[in-house]
Amino acid sequence: MRLIYWLIVTIVTLGHGMMSAKYMEVQYQTSASEASFLSGPVLLLTNALGLGVGGLVLHIFRPRPRLVASYTTLCDVLKLCCYVVCMFIGCGGIQLLGATSGGSKLTLDLPCNSHCNCTTALFEPVCDTEAGGVFFSPCYAGCQLKNTNGILGLGDCSCLSNSSSPVATSALTGQHFGFCDQSCENIVVFGFCDQSCENIVVFVALTLLVGVITRTTAVSHTILGLRVVEKEEKSMALGVQEGLSSVFTYIPYPILYGAIFDASCVLWQDKCGSPGTCWV
Repeated sequence: MRLIYWLIVTIVTLGHGMMSAKYMEVQYQTSASEASFLSGPVLLLTNALGLGVGGLVLHIFRPRPRLVASYTTLCDVLKLCCYVVCMFIGCGGIQLLGATSGGSKLTLDLPCNSHCNCTTALFEPVCDTEAGGVFFSPCYAGCQLKNTNGILGLGDCSCLSNSSSPVATSALTGQHFGFCDQSCENIVVFGFCDQSCENIVVFVALTLLVGVITRTTAVSHTILGLRVVEKEEKSMALGVQEGLSSVFTYIPYPILYGAIFDASCVLWQDKCGSPGTCWV
């Protein structure tokens, strides 16, 4: 029973680590590089702190098995509670403009971009600052490439909420492309719209806390598994535990979470007529 419990907890923990970066991309509208920059160091830090603290505490205090089991169970419950809390911390997700629901999937084709022959091969979000949402790409916003005084830029964005003043700016340079000055309204910006929501800080902090808690119990789980068998069977018990862990957690968890992720996807990359990466 203890082994089954440990396998379930391990699957949940591994799945959270696997999907945290993608979750931050969608829920907090960060780029893939920003999400990886936040999630990567957190995983490294939690492994270092958790394993170090957990091993040090067991070495110094040498608690009895009953206390170790109680501490491990308490940490696992606290960890699962943090996962539940993380589900309710977000910034509203992506408001995708021009998207219409077609069953469980989204379609982006509108009369205003029908002449553009757009595809979902590349996700290049542009923000309609007046609508407060993003188009999948400049193409789906109905923008066209323009040459004004030798400067290339986007203009005539026919799908904007107020297409009478269509412009495009770059969030990277902060420069307009020569179509209007800073007083112009209805500006389209490359990238996601700026948000005042700071819940990503809370999410990262909770992820850090969960990670440290998880790794402090890693040594405890191993010790508990060794203390319930006879001395001469400890090597075999450790081998069986790691073997079952590999078969029933490390192999199925990416398949399980991948299937859940695919089932929740509403907008796929169009890769030569076949679905590729899940964008939203």
